[in-house]
Amino acid sequence: MLLFLCGAMFLGCEPAEAPPEDDGEEQALDLEGDTGLVESGDGDEPMDADERVTLVDIDALARVVEDAQGTVTVVNFWATWCPPCLNEMPYFVEFYEEYAGDDVTFISVTADAPRTIDTAVLPYMTGEDIPFHVYVMEGIQPPDVAEALDITFRGALPVTVVFDQEGEVVIQWDEEITLADLEEAVEPLLETT
Repeated sequence: MLLFLCGAMFLGCEPAEAPPEDDGEEQALDLEGDTGLVESGDGDEPMDADERVTLVDIDALARVVEDAQGTVTVVNFWATWCPPCLNEMPYFVEFYEEYAGDDVTFISVTADAPRTIDTAVLPYMTGEDIPFHVYVMEGIQPPDVAEALDITFRGALPVTVVFDQEGEVVIQWDEEITLADLEEAVEPLLETT
């Protein structure tokens, strides 16, 4: 089944169908009414993984990306069931930690179903020491993402998009990337500020 869902490493992961809708089952996280914006914790104390997960609809996701305008913004779409996504995740962790003090915003968006937050997303974040906030798409289809963010998005994963400080797409990868790929795209944008 996994082979059916995920193509070869170079092709990315193709969902067999649209991501499953939330079945209404109550989540451990009460995120209703969340604006999608990351709230900082108590300063020095790192937030637990469950405090760094936010359900977003398409409007909230678009607002998160729009609110990052003025910085170089990297948006990564991934899922815990996508091997190429997991292969590149250590690069995003390193990128996030390396550029945390710079004028860069990193937005991590998973296509995992909201009902799998407790069984897939949080265990993965904890097991891999994911330091950044993760947005879980709720009821969002690929055409919604493409239209809201003005990108090409067909639903195959992983997808990584770099926006400049004005919110214009600089580059989009529809495949697994490396830290060097990210740095090569972001560094020139930081030099212009």
